[in-house]
Amino acid sequence: AEIARYTNHGLAEMRILPGNIRYLRIEGFAWVEDETGPAYDGAMQFLKGGRAVIIDLRGNGGGWIQASKYLISHFVDADALIATFHRPNGETDQYRAADYLPSGRIQGPPVYILIDGRSRSAAEMVAYTFQQYRLGELIGTRTEGAANISDDFTVAPGFRLSVSTGRTVQPISGTDWEGVGVAPTVETD
Repeated sequence: AEIARYTNHGLAEMRILPGNIRYLRIEGFAWVEDETGPAYDGAMQFLKGGRAVIIDLRGNGGGWIQASKYLISHFVDADALIATFHRPNGETDQYRAADYLPSGRIQGPPVYILIDGRSRSAAEMVAYTFQQYRLGELIGTRTEGAANISDDFTVAPGFRLSVSTGRTVQPISGTDWEGVGVAPTVETD
Protein backbone atom coordinates (compact mmCIF):
# COMPACT_ATOMS: atom_id res chain seq x y z
CA ALA A 1 0.00 0.00 0.00
CA GLU A 2 2.86 2.37 0.81
CA ILE A 3 4.48 1.79 -2.60
CA ALA A 4 1.12 2.27 -4.34
CA ARG A 5 0.62 5.61 -2.62
CA TYR A 6 4.21 6.69 -3.31
CA THR A 7 3.87 5.89 -7.05
CA ASN A 8 0.35 7.31 -7.48
CA HIS A 9 -0.91 3.73 -7.93
CA GLY A 10 1.32 3.28 -11.00
CA LEU A 11 -0.22 6.24 -12.83
CA ALA A 12 3.11 7.83 -13.64
CA GLU A 13 2.39 10.51 -16.20
CA MET A 14 -0.54 12.32 -17.80
CA ARG A 15 -0.20 14.96 -20.45
CA ILE A 16 -1.92 16.58 -23.38
CA LEU A 17 -0.08 16.14 -26.68
CA PRO A 18 -0.60 18.41 -29.72
CA GLY A 19 -4.07 18.04 -31.22
CA ASN A 20 -5.63 17.27 -27.81
CA ILE A 21 -4.27 13.72 -27.73
CA ARG A 22 -4.47 12.51 -24.12
CA TYR A 23 -1.49 10.44 -22.92
CA LEU A 24 -1.34 8.24 -19.80
CA ARG A 25 1.73 6.21 -18.78
CA ILE A 26 1.08 3.38 -16.32
CA GLU A 27 4.29 1.95 -14.84
CA GLY A 28 2.63 -0.82 -12.83
CA PHE A 29 -0.74 -1.96 -11.59
CA ALA A 30 -1.04 -1.34 -7.86
CA TRP A 31 -4.28 -1.74 -5.93
CA VAL A 32 -5.24 -0.38 -2.53
CA GLU A 33 -8.92 -0.82 -1.68
CA ASP A 34 -10.80 2.52 -1.54
CA GLU A 35 -7.73 4.43 -2.81
CA THR A 36 -6.68 3.16 -6.25
CA GLY A 37 -10.14 3.39 -7.82
CA PRO A 38 -10.42 7.15 -7.20
CA ALA A 39 -6.90 7.66 -8.63
CA TYR A 40 -7.97 5.84 -11.81
CA ASP A 41 -11.25 7.76 -11.91
CA GLY A 42 -9.29 11.01 -12.10
CA ALA A 43 -7.03 9.65 -14.83
CA MET A 44 -10.01 8.37 -16.84
CA GLN A 45 -11.78 11.73 -16.53
CA PHE A 46 -8.62 13.32 -17.94
CA LEU A 47 -8.54 10.85 -20.88
CA LYS A 48 -12.22 11.41 -21.70
CA GLY A 49 -11.50 14.99 -22.74
CA GLY A 50 -9.18 13.97 -25.58
CA ARG A 51 -9.63 13.63 -29.31
CA ALA A 52 -7.64 10.39 -29.03
CA VAL A 53 -6.16 8.38 -26.16
CA ILE A 54 -2.69 6.84 -25.73
CA ILE A 55 -2.09 4.45 -22.84
CA ASP A 56 1.60 3.65 -22.48
CA LEU A 57 2.27 0.22 -20.96
CA ARG A 58 5.89 -0.07 -22.12
CA GLY A 59 8.04 -1.47 -19.34
CA ASN A 60 4.97 -2.17 -17.18
CA GLY A 61 5.74 -5.35 -15.26
CA GLY A 62 2.14 -5.95 -14.24
CA GLY A 63 0.78 -6.13 -10.72
CA TRP A 64 -2.69 -6.46 -9.26
CA ILE A 65 -5.38 -7.75 -11.59
CA GLN A 66 -7.93 -5.53 -9.80
CA ALA A 67 -6.22 -2.43 -11.21
CA SER A 68 -5.99 -3.74 -14.77
CA LYS A 69 -9.61 -4.91 -14.57
CA TYR A 70 -10.70 -1.46 -13.38
CA LEU A 71 -8.83 0.21 -16.24
CA ILE A 72 -10.39 -2.14 -18.81
CA SER A 73 -13.84 -1.53 -17.28
CA HIS A 74 -13.73 2.05 -18.58
CA PHE A 75 -13.63 0.83 -22.19
CA VAL A 76 -16.07 -2.14 -22.25
CA ASP A 77 -19.73 -2.55 -21.38
CA ALA A 78 -20.79 -3.02 -17.77
CA ASP A 79 -20.39 -6.63 -16.59
CA ALA A 80 -18.47 -7.64 -19.75
CA LEU A 81 -16.39 -10.76 -19.16
CA ILE A 82 -12.72 -9.78 -19.23
CA ALA A 83 -11.12 -13.11 -18.33
CA THR A 84 -11.68 -16.37 -16.51
CA PHE A 85 -9.04 -17.73 -14.17
CA HIS A 86 -8.91 -21.55 -14.07
CA ARG A 87 -7.45 -23.06 -10.90
CA PRO A 88 -5.84 -26.52 -10.79
CA ASN A 89 -8.66 -27.87 -8.58
CA GLY A 90 -11.22 -27.09 -11.31
CA GLU A 91 -12.60 -23.92 -9.71
CA THR A 92 -12.89 -20.76 -11.79
CA ASP A 93 -12.98 -17.04 -11.04
CA GLN A 94 -14.51 -14.65 -13.55
CA TYR A 95 -13.18 -11.13 -13.91
CA ARG A 96 -15.94 -8.85 -15.13
CA ALA A 97 -16.10 -5.14 -15.89
CA ALA A 98 -17.32 -2.90 -13.10
CA ASP A 99 -20.98 -1.92 -13.34
CA TYR A 100 -20.56 1.58 -11.94
CA LEU A 101 -17.70 3.92 -12.77
CA PRO A 102 -17.74 7.44 -11.26
CA SER A 103 -15.97 8.89 -14.32
CA GLY A 104 -18.12 6.92 -16.79
CA ARG A 105 -16.98 4.88 -19.77
CA ILE A 106 -14.68 6.07 -22.53
CA GLN A 107 -16.28 5.40 -25.88
CA GLY A 108 -15.68 7.20 -29.11
CA PRO A 109 -12.12 8.48 -29.31
CA PRO A 110 -9.56 6.16 -30.90
CA VAL A 111 -7.36 4.37 -28.36
CA TYR A 112 -3.71 3.38 -28.81
CA ILE A 113 -1.93 1.06 -26.38
CA LEU A 114 1.89 1.21 -26.41
CA ILE A 115 3.55 -2.15 -25.56
CA ASP A 116 7.03 -3.67 -25.63
CA GLY A 117 8.96 -6.77 -24.60
CA ARG A 118 8.94 -5.60 -20.98
CA SER A 119 5.14 -5.32 -20.80
CA ARG A 120 4.02 -8.33 -18.82
CA SER A 121 1.28 -9.96 -16.75
CA ALA A 122 -1.52 -7.49 -15.90
CA ALA A 123 -0.25 -5.07 -18.60
CA GLU A 124 -0.57 -7.90 -21.11
CA MET A 125 -4.10 -8.59 -19.89
CA VAL A 126 -4.99 -5.00 -20.78
CA ALA A 127 -3.33 -5.26 -24.20
CA TYR A 128 -4.85 -8.68 -24.97
CA THR A 129 -8.34 -7.56 -23.92
CA PHE A 130 -8.09 -4.43 -26.07
CA GLN A 131 -6.94 -6.61 -28.97
CA GLN A 132 -9.66 -9.25 -28.59
CA TYR A 133 -12.50 -6.75 -28.07
CA ARG A 134 -11.08 -4.53 -30.87
CA LEU A 135 -11.04 -1.53 -28.55
CA GLY A 136 -7.92 0.06 -30.02
CA GLU A 137 -4.61 -0.38 -31.76
CA LEU A 138 -1.58 -2.00 -30.10
CA ILE A 139 1.62 -0.19 -31.06
CA GLY A 140 5.17 -1.44 -30.37
CA THR A 141 6.73 -4.88 -30.01
CA ARG A 142 5.50 -8.27 -28.77
CA THR A 143 5.01 -8.44 -25.01
CA GLU A 144 6.80 -10.86 -22.65
CA GLY A 145 4.17 -13.63 -22.38
CA ALA A 146 3.30 -13.91 -18.67
CA ALA A 147 -0.41 -14.78 -18.55
CA ASN A 148 -0.71 -17.05 -15.54
CA ILE A 149 -1.72 -15.52 -12.23
CA SER A 150 0.68 -16.34 -9.43
CA ASP A 151 0.48 -16.66 -5.68
CA ASP A 152 3.37 -15.54 -3.48
CA PHE A 153 4.80 -17.61 -0.68
CA THR A 154 7.29 -16.54 1.98
CA VAL A 155 10.57 -18.42 2.05
CA ALA A 156 12.85 -17.78 5.02
CA PRO A 157 15.01 -15.81 5.48
CA GLY A 158 13.48 -12.87 3.63
CA PHE A 159 12.72 -14.39 0.23
CA ARG A 160 9.52 -14.63 -1.75
CA LEU A 161 8.54 -17.44 -4.11
CA SER A 162 6.06 -16.70 -6.88
CA VAL A 163 4.26 -19.78 -8.23
CA SER A 164 1.72 -19.92 -11.06
CA THR A 165 -1.51 -21.25 -9.60
CA GLY A 166 -3.74 -21.44 -12.65
CA ARG A 167 -4.43 -20.26 -16.17
CA THR A 168 -6.06 -17.07 -17.45
CA VAL A 169 -8.42 -17.47 -20.42
CA GLN A 170 -9.81 -14.61 -22.48
CA PRO A 171 -13.49 -15.18 -23.45
CA ILE A 172 -13.34 -14.23 -27.14
CA SER A 173 -10.22 -16.15 -28.17
CA GLY A 174 -10.55 -18.91 -25.57
CA THR A 175 -6.77 -18.62 -25.17
CA ASP A 176 -4.16 -16.62 -23.30
CA TRP A 177 -0.77 -15.09 -24.04
CA GLU A 178 1.39 -17.35 -21.82
CA GLY A 179 4.79 -17.93 -23.40
CA VAL A 180 3.90 -16.19 -26.68
CA GLY A 181 3.10 -12.63 -25.63
CA VAL A 182 0.68 -10.22 -27.25
CA ALA A 183 1.50 -9.13 -30.79
CA PRO A 184 1.06 -5.46 -31.69
CA THR A 185 -1.27 -4.28 -34.43
CA VAL A 186 1.49 -1.97 -35.66
CA GLU A 187 5.01 -3.24 -34.99
CA THR A 188 7.62 -0.59 -34.33
CA ASP A 189 10.50 -0.10 -31.92
